[in-house]
Amino acid sequence: VAPQRPRIEHRSTQVLPGNNVTARAGEKTIVKCLSRYGNPPAKLKWFLGETELSGNQSNNPEMDNPRTWVASSAVEVTLDKVQHGRSLRCVALHESYPTKAQSVDVRLDVTCEYASIYLQHQAVIKLLLDSCQVGGQTSVKTCLKPNFISMLTKKCIVILSVTSEK
Repeated sequence: VAPQRPRIEHRSTQVLPGNNVTARAGEKTIVKCLSRYGNPPAKLKWFLGETELSGNQSNNPEMDNPRTWVASSAVEVTLDKVQHGRSLRCVALHESYPTKAQSVDVRLDVTCEYASIYLQHQAVIKLLLDSCQVGGQTSVKTCLKPNFISMLTKKCIVILSVTSEK
C-alpha cells in the first residue's frame, strides 16, 4: 500500500510545502518528517541542500488502521545565517510510489537576535544581527549607513552601532 506524501512538522505544527521553518541561528531545532498509511512503511531521508543528513526513523502501526504504518524521522540541526533561504527536504522511498520516491521541501528562515551591551561611560553598543551582504571570510566593512560597521561572524552578520545614553 503506497503511503501518503511525506509531510514536515516543526514545533508540532505541519509546515506546508515551500513554506518556512524558522529557527534562531546557533540554536538546535528539531524538524520531523511523517509518511503515513504505508505497508510496508516508507524509508525516510533528509537533505539540506544537496547534503544528506542523518535522521532517526521509527515505524509504528497506524492507530486507526493497524495494517498500515506511520514512518517518522526527526533531524536535529543547528543552523547558521549562511543556511538562510536554503532548502530542507524529506524524501520518502517506497516501492508503491509511481516514481519510487516522493519528497517535500521547506525553506529555512534563520533569524538572529538583538542584544544590547552597556559599557563604561554609559555608551551602548547595539548588536543588530542582520543579513547585510559581506563577501569572503571574517571581514569588517561599512554597511548600510556610514555610522554602522558590519562584521561577518560564523553564525550571523553583526552590525555595531555606538551611541551614548544620557
